Amino acid sequence: MGRSVLANLIIARLLPWWSGQDVYSYHGIVPYYCNVGLDWGALPPRPSGAQELAQVQVFVRHGARTQESSDRCWEGDDVGQFACSRSHGDRDGASCPGELAASGYEQEVNNGERLRDAYILREGLLGPSMAEAADDLLVRSTDKERTRQSARAVMSGMFGELSGGALPWVEPEMNHLVQSRNFAEENMVINYGTCPASSWKAAQHFDGLPLQDARDMQTLCKRFRPQEDMTNKECAWWLTHLMDCLMSRVCPTVPFAPHNATVPHEFFDDDDQLLRHVWRILDEVALGYFQEMVSTGAMSSLVGEILETARLAARGLAAPRLLLYSGHDTG
Repeated sequence: MGRSVLANLIIARLLPWWSGQDVYSYHGIVPYYCNVGLDWGALPPRPSGAQELAQVQVFVRHGARTQESSDRCWEGDDVGQFACSRSHGDRDGASCPGELAASGYEQEVNNGERLRDAYILREGLLGPSMAEAADDLLVRSTDKERTRQSARAVMSGMFGELSGGALPWVEPEMNHLVQSRNFAEENMVINYGTCPASSWKAAQHFDGLPLQDARDMQTLCKRFRPQEDMTNKECAWWLTHLMDCLMSRVCPTVPFAPHNATVPHEFFDDDDQLLRHVWRILDEVALGYFQEMVSTGAMSSLVGEILETARLAARGLAAPRLLLYSGHDTG
């Protein structure tokens, strides 16, 4: 019997944390973050020397979405509007915060098609139809509609079953395959409830930020919210919201109109210097935060599940052949 291989495949739209690089200008941040091409390129080939594929684990971040929160961004942020997807009718964007955009669904269908090409057509890991493959699948999503929709989109791409042209996001036959947990018990995100140590370690991290990082953050928060005194943690979360406001209007994949015209010009002055400055600060602070959370063990429950499922597959015991985890880039 040939050597079994567990393929851990990551398809995710992640923030480009350039650890160890002192100079990164973020000039390419818009096409990279927005995934304008709706594709991340070809899947890698089977590892050299591998004779049997035992299991594939796939991690996806939801596709392009509308702005997560309706909280204030800046003076005049009520100019323009988001177009909600047809799954909820045509409504003002304020009533569909964080909703998966049609382009976001297309991104995930494309990911599913690549998985089909690699693991159904090329490797024969799963049966060619959803009915044949259902017993070999495990699909998990956080309890958010955009991540559930993203999971269903991936499966639509994998099995090409769009029910005669019906909108994929309302296909009821896929709903029962997507497993979700109550957020109080969710381990696909950092959960202070299930890992109490992560709460005080987070506070310790933000209180102990390098002086320059703290100054850079607080300068930005005072610039845009001069009436508020924020802790470092509050400032970091507000800047995260600010970046969401910006990218929700800048990304051509997000259904907002008119796009850049509604963003304060100061973000685009001097070759987008301020936009890139906010990105740099958030990347540095976020990288440190998530490293601290991982070292504390905040993700150990999920990692344990992943490794246990991999162990079963590697030993030839009963286990799903393909696992799909649909979550967030803050997990």
